Amino acid sequence: MSRKVNIEIVSDTICPWCFIGYRRLQSALQIAKQCSLPLDFSIKFKPFELDSTLPKEGVNKLERYESKFGKYESKFGKEQVDVMLKHMAKVGESVGINFSCNGLIANTADSHRLLEFALQKNKQLELVEELFKAHFERSKNVADINVLADAAQRVGLDCDEVIEYLESQYELHEVREQIEGAYRRRI
Repeated sequence: MSRKVNIEIVSDTICPWCFIGYRRLQSALQIAKQCSLPLDFSIKFKPFELDSTLPKEGVNKLERYESKFGKYESKFGKEQVDVMLKHMAKVGESVGINFSCNGLIANTADSHRLLEFALQKNKQLELVEELFKAHFERSKNVADINVLADAAQRVGLDCDEVIEYLESQYELHEVREQIEGAYRRRI
């Protein structure tokens, strides 16, 4: 008899370390399966926003990284960010991620709403992988409704249904409450 193991991942769809962590978790789960461990894993993603001040239309990803992370070492600035990005690329490559710093970085509330929608359709894990790839490898804006609908369609969700859902405000309040809960827990 298998033991049920529930894993909740509090994550943002624009967090590179969340993408890396999820890939590492997938590898660990594969090893557990190969070892025939009597465990039944259930994974659920919960919303988090790294930067709730980002606009929906997005800002240049690299410039945002430089303004956010370069400021900690003002005498190093851009060099600090270059070191961080090289490290991120190296670690990402080790788990099959080809990071791109091109494109925009934007507010992720709608991507989290879509993940909640996908959870109800048993497609959340496939969709989160697709959203990570869209943002980090294909330089897409995961706040754009067309990008979100395309990602949803790639995992087998109905595009028209997704667009209708995203154009509404359905579950926005619930997603915001979950994000606030994560902040209160100091995640």
